[in-house]
Amino acid sequence: NIIFREYLRKNACPGIGNGLFTMRTLLLASDLDHTMVQNEDPTHKRLLAFDHSWLANGAASSGQKLLVFSTGRSPELFKQLWHEAPLITPDVLICSVGSEIFY
Repeated sequence: NIIFREYLRKNACPGIGNGLFTMRTLLLASDLDHTMVQNEDPTHKRLLAFDHSWLANGAASSGQKLLVFSTGRSPELFKQLWHEAPLITPDVLICSVGSEIFY
């Protein structure tokens, strides 16, 4: 898992887990397909609105919010989605129906 976490950090989504173990006031955990990512909408209008809102409210710099993406996708299929949709970097990524966790 450590090797894949480093691979994921370098190749798929840099920054996962940076500053994870600090005091948080909000944790948002979301599924990806048909929840965070509306697969039928190639413009990703809602996802872009979420990204803007999450980042505009100081989530990235304040360290007070924790974003978790949980998906049934394997890490390889998550990487594919990462390249297709404008996902912001989560603090924690849960893949393969909970059997693989990266932070």
